[in-house]
Amino acid sequence: MKCPRHKIYRCEKGVPFRVGIDCRLCWLQIHDQRYRNLSGLLPITSRIPCAHLDPDEITPARRIELGLTHAKVWRECGKGLGPKCRCDSSCGPLCQLYEPDHEADPMPQSDPPQPAQVTGEWPTVGVSIGHFGMPGLVELQAKVIRAHCGDVPIVVSDDFTEESGDDGLCKKDRLLEICERYKLIYRNAAPSRIGHAGGDLGAFKHGLNYAASRGIEYWMKLSQRFIIDRPMFLQKLAAIMREKNAHTMGNVHKNRGKFFFSVRTECLLMHVPRWHRPDILAEIEPRVLGHAAENVIEHCINKLGGKKIANPLFTDDRARWHTDIYWYEQPHAHEAYITLAAKYDVDLGLGFHVQGSLNSPGFKWG
Repeated sequence: MKCPRHKIYRCEKGVPFRVGIDCRLCWLQIHDQRYRNLSGLLPITSRIPCAHLDPDEITPARRIELGLTHAKVWRECGKGLGPKCRCDSSCGPLCQLYEPDHEADPMPQSDPPQPAQVTGEWPTVGVSIGHFGMPGLVELQAKVIRAHCGDVPIVVSDDFTEESGDDGLCKKDRLLEICERYKLIYRNAAPSRIGHAGGDLGAFKHGLNYAASRGIEYWMKLSQRFIIDRPMFLQKLAAIMREKNAHTMGNVHKNRGKFFFSVRTECLLMHVPRWHRPDILAEIEPRVLGHAAENVIEHCINKLGGKKIANPLFTDDRARWHTDIYWYEQPHAHEAYITLAAKYDVDLGLGFHVQGSLNSPGFKWG
């Protein structure tokens, strides 16, 4: 047995862990001998507490007697696993069904993550995001990237979000406001709507052009729903590329083991001096394609010598869960995005979903 989200590889009694139903810490201590006699609480990263709390609060006198570390609300775990609180990652395991009683037991609000201060001899980096119809994701991407990688340039290539359904103009207004607030570089993918595949190329070309004009050495293209919540991920991946003298870092595109394309375009890191040349730029000109953008990018990689290095943060399989990597085809994607948005204090808002892109209002294959 392996939980799709947590690194739990066996259980003593063969009882499966049910994501969204079971409290992880309670489950471990009940069903896994390795956790049976642990003293204290496990440092599980979650602000959402135990699902099995008794309704009555532990009294202040009893709290002092037990030596509990703070004066916030504590309750006994209904599974008999001791007192739990609702404060932070040191006191509560994951339970996706928990809904706090804000009047009786408010959960403290933490400050959103602040921009990272990047120092040292790191390669110069930037990122472009292809966008259509999900402006909340652009804000989330901006906060995540700035929190981990500092004030790197972020280009947003938009394929006319105003055409993404009846509320398209509202989405576009929010997108433009986000770009202004976070100092993102906005670009239209093309002079007119070109659709999903062609719009993907817009993020490549506009990003590479901006990088070349500023002397930036490495540039990452991201799809709007591919989010990396890892410290210094841009700089560290670029350093690997520099060490290996590689022109491209990316993985093969598979889904549940089935091969689709030789490259995943939702996350590709490029060495700008080698990618920014006339024949490559002509290949990635944003336009209505009539086929997948992956075919175009594969052709470009072949022109550059054909050999790319793998991104170590995730595997080839788009449907597999990877720690701190967010992608809509992975297990429990909706809950994962919501949790990440809460961490960074972002409202995903209009347009967000974790279905296939063709289910987006106003979708055009291109």
